[in-house]
Amino acid sequence: LRTEAASPFLTTTSDSQGHFVADVPAGSYEVSATAPGRAAARPRKIAVEPDKTTTVDFGFGARGVVRFEVRDAETGRLLPAKLVVTSPEGPNPYLGSPDKAAGALNSVFTATGTGVFSVPPGRYRVAATHGLAYSVAWGDVTVSGSAASPLRLTLRRRGGWSSEIV
Repeated sequence: LRTEAASPFLTTTSDSQGHFVADVPAGSYEVSATAPGRAAARPRKIAVEPDKTTTVDFGFGARGVVRFEVRDAETGRLLPAKLVVTSPEGPNPYLGSPDKAAGALNSVFTATGTGVFSVPPGRYRVAATHGLAYSVAWGDVTVSGSAASPLRLTLRRRGGWSSEIV
């Protein structure tokens, strides 16, 4: 929520149904909303009148799902990893609040090497990492609003690195 004088004026989080309440003074505001795995809603201008409730419906679009796994090239073992999701067609997807490992801005963290994340339908480029001892794996995935899109990434151990702890 922003006013002409302040940007942003107020930030709030909705409940599990997408509803939120913000107690603000009467005036004109621009309201915007984001939801993990959905395209950002178009900002809306609203006028809040004294002692009245103003309702805004953002009507987010479709959401697709990517089911991923990250493996070691040599052993085939699943690896904990960080995935960074980018979009060649527009802004990077919003996967969640920066303080959530399940989806932080356009990154996903997995302790098991497998997982799922939601994005708007479209094409995405995904980079996976497992620290400095491993390569970066890149993968492309096209997501629709129907079936889950699979993504398998393989990381290779770099030469000269030791896994021993001294």
